[in-house]
Amino acid sequence: MKKFLPCSVAIFSLISSVSICNAEYKLHELTVCCQKMCAHVYENNQKENQKTIVLLSGWGTENPNNDFKCLIDELQKNFKVVVLDYFGYGNSDETDRERSNKDIVDEINEALERLGINKCILMPHSMSGLYALYLASKFPEKVEAIVGIDMSLPQKQIERWSNNFPLWKYPNDKKVNKTMVNQWNWFLKNSKELEKTQYPENLPVLAFIASEQIENVNSMIESGEMKTSWEDINKNMITNDEIQKIIPLEGTHYLHHTQSATISEKLKDFFFENIELDFSKYFKNKNGCALFFDNEKYYTNNSTLVNIEKSPCSTFKIVITLAGLKYRILQDENTVIKWDGKKRYFDEWNKDLNLKEAFNSSAVWYFQEVANKIGRKRLDEFIKSISYGNCDTSGEFPFWLDSSLKISPKQQVEFLRALFEHNLSVDETHISILKKIMSKGNLNGGNLYGKTGTSGEGNNGWFVGFYEKENKKLYFAVNLSEGENVSGKQAESIAKNIIIDCF
Repeated sequence: MKKFLPCSVAIFSLISSVSICNAEYKLHELTVCCQKMCAHVYENNQKENQKTIVLLSGWGTENPNNDFKCLIDELQKNFKVVVLDYFGYGNSDETDRERSNKDIVDEINEALERLGINKCILMPHSMSGLYALYLASKFPEKVEAIVGIDMSLPQKQIERWSNNFPLWKYPNDKKVNKTMVNQWNWFLKNSKELEKTQYPENLPVLAFIASEQIENVNSMIESGEMKTSWEDINKNMITNDEIQKIIPLEGTHYLHHTQSATISEKLKDFFFENIELDFSKYFKNKNGCALFFDNEKYYTNNSTLVNIEKSPCSTFKIVITLAGLKYRILQDENTVIKWDGKKRYFDEWNKDLNLKEAFNSSAVWYFQEVANKIGRKRLDEFIKSISYGNCDTSGEFPFWLDSSLKISPKQQVEFLRALFEHNLSVDETHISILKKIMSKGNLNGGNLYGKTGTSGEGNNGWFVGFYEKENKKLYFAVNLSEGENVSGKQAESIAKNIIIDCF
């Protein structure tokens, strides 16, 4: 006689544990909604702090774990991988539960909770694209990214089947059970529920689309069955093209059978560029972002904010310094400009200053004087030659202070990388002088270089630069955009703490 456990108790039974492709494989039986659901878990114990990818199979895939085998072999090298057998699939029970978006996502959430997974990268194939989209829109805190394998999107089903959706009554294939039939019959209804849903703006998405699907949809357009190409349907989902990408691949709808290595490699590159890290403890009650680049990958806490352009404020003194050296207004870090005798807010500004002193105290008058001597036309030409920010110098002088010239944190990092890796047409002697005056001293066994910037309105604080240790550079930009009187000094403190703790 079977012994039944209450639904509130999870069966977490280890069926098998073996080593596969350097990853430990475990098959778990979970109690989800009072029924058995199976989960296949691959984890490389030699790698710490692995991110989790959850593979969700397409409709009618009898054995998802076998279907994804080639892709699992590639992904497990860099990620923890979980394959969920929906009800009616693999070794999981069949069910009489409705196959609505809500019911299936509730089951996914409960299974992941049983496995102790709080947040993951969803990797859906085909029909599972609907469930991934529903989960990301309803539970954004649980989804780090979506990586779609020719995944279904609402617009395609609605265009194709709104008037002639082929309902099934009985299974006509031994591999298709009643749970699968029920799931199919919800396909159009689930699509219509998500008709107006796009990817959340701050959600990284990588959508692989198959050449076969592109050709099939084009044929349906020619026959009048559809109106929109598969590429455009995918483009219509995008809300942030900086972190949401579409990659066409040659192959059938089952791209993971033939393109696993390519998918894994592109996913690895995309993941390390766009997935966010939790820097919240450093920002506390302030709104802002931090972006770091270590010559391999980007790290950030907010993929949206790092692409928003703002006034560079005093970080633009980096550019004025280089232009001043180029046009021989400045000779070196010791170039003195006479104080005009006007009393200003900071006592350290009220005297004759050399370049190093002016840079360290961020003396506005000194750099305005240098900019005036360079001349607006030459400064404009120099800004465009180095592709600095939006290159817009049309605003009232000084155009870099809460005016027309703007730059994003990502652009700041890209500019500094290009400059200090000698990829710009800037004299190396001038770069060396700039590096001297940017020095912030020793930090945690390395050397810190940077420049602060603060808006006169108190709503924009910068610290940009790089950290050098053992001949390796870590480029960064920290920006504060909201809070009580945010400043460059606050941004500098955040950058230092993150560097000490995380790098």
